[in-house]
Amino acid sequence: MALQDGMVLALQANSTYKALVSTNSTVPVGAVKNVSYPMVVYHQGTIQDLITTAGSTGNRTARVQFDAYSAKSYTEAKAIAKAIRGVFQNLNNVTLTDSSSTFVQAFFVTQESDLTFIAQGQLTVEFRVMVEIEVLYKES
Repeated sequence: MALQDGMVLALQANSTYKALVSTNSTVPVGAVKNVSYPMVVYHQGTIQDLITTAGSTGNRTARVQFDAYSAKSYTEAKAIAKAIRGVFQNLNNVTLTDSSSTFVQAFFVTQESDLTFIAQGQLTVEFRVMVEIEVLYKES
């Protein structure tokens, strides 16, 4: 969780991101009840240890997914996704401000997908853009 926490803190420290998404609307998956739009839901996917023939290097990779949601417009969801990319795409060799002070060697934006969903028979639309980031970090 420390890695996710550090990434969320990095997002919330960014002025562009803060102008689009309130602090209380950036939540882990499963905690979206009573969260207002626009919102970002995040979760960590696969984690892998990097090993050599000599054993573990102490480095890991993790995939972290951020889903930008808007009830207002696709443009708003895309703007949030762009802000997320902007925070991480050129960030490397940094120590995050999470409780473990996770050292990140590099962030790689590996995928962005439009996942807007319009349920049949519904009049409301939930606009969603997913940004997936692969992180190379040193476990503390």
